[in-house]
Amino acid sequence: MCEYVFKIVMKVPLGERWGKMRWKQSEDVLSGFLEIMGNKNPFSGRALEGGLLEIEGTLITLMRSIPFTAQGRIEGENLHMTLTEPRHTYKIEGALVSCCSDS
Repeated sequence: MCEYVFKIVMKVPLGERWGKMRWKQSEDVLSGFLEIMGNKNPFSGRALEGGLLEIEGTLITLMRSIPFTAQGRIEGENLHMTLTEPRHTYKIEGALVSCCSDS
């Protein structure tokens, strides 16, 4: 099992929101947290060929809970994703902080 941690920025209409995205990966199954806007939001998903990722979860804000899906890819040590929720679409960019493997 591998654990990934990325420092991320999500671009929203009111500016940039900084946080972390961390997950554990066993074969192609992902389970982790999107730590952003003061909350630790769980997600699950899968890793596909070519560094592609698909995840889904719920963002918790001060006003509401927002279900989301996100698709993107890892290119080297960089993460590029598009998060889609019922009202908006946001870009997430990230840089790898750590990648550990349990042996």
